[in-house]
Amino acid sequence: MGDLIFNFGVILKLLLIFLVTMLVTLVIHEVGHYLAAKLLKIPVNKFVLGGGKKIFSFRFKETEFILSKLLIYGYVNFTCELNTFQGLVISFSGPFCNLIIGALSYYLAFESSQVYSSDSLSNTILILKFNFLNIVGIFQTDYSFAFKGLTFSTSILFALGFFNFLTFFSNLVPFSIWDGKSVLINLLKLTFRKKKELIDKYQDQIGLFVIGIYISIFFKNFFHL
Repeated sequence: MGDLIFNFGVILKLLLIFLVTMLVTLVIHEVGHYLAAKLLKIPVNKFVLGGGKKIFSFRFKETEFILSKLLIYGYVNFTCELNTFQGLVISFSGPFCNLIIGALSYYLAFESSQVYSSDSLSNTILILKFNFLNIVGIFQTDYSFAFKGLTFSTSILFALGFFNFLTFFSNLVPFSIWDGKSVLINLLKLTFRKKKELIDKYQDQIGLFVIGIYISIFFKNFFHL
């Protein structure tokens, strides 16, 4: 803890980077769902960013775009029921856009920063760590890592890559509130067409089983079992 740098400017930059990249990541995710629906010619009646009290809204064609106060989640509503293929494509399109933008952000960040020295490279690679304790580890050592030898715009790119990758991987976890469950169930329905009713009946149990596999893999890697 003695290595922590309590510098107001650094904290302010980190906060700004966090807020900007989180918002951009959320927009990218929901735009992915929206564009997939439009490509499949599915009418979208609501495109929502945030929850709670509405800040403002506007309508474009058949879609109402809404911005609310709690910018921690978003969703896209459709005017018709989706079939299995449509559900799979639209559910996966949000995380897929995060994956593409995350990879592009990292590429541009590395290209623009020209990180070659071992010290700068080791600090930068910390940003590529995805599990919780590694994230905590970054902030326990020196949270000026994002700015060591990097411009503010390059730090934004690294953070954007990190949060987009984090959103991609977390959304593949089959919780009911995330895209992962819809992706998993619709993929199983397309693969085992004759078992659709059975898959629908036990979709919660299937989701929990896959989550259990994820957790076991995490603990196996974490404790080096």
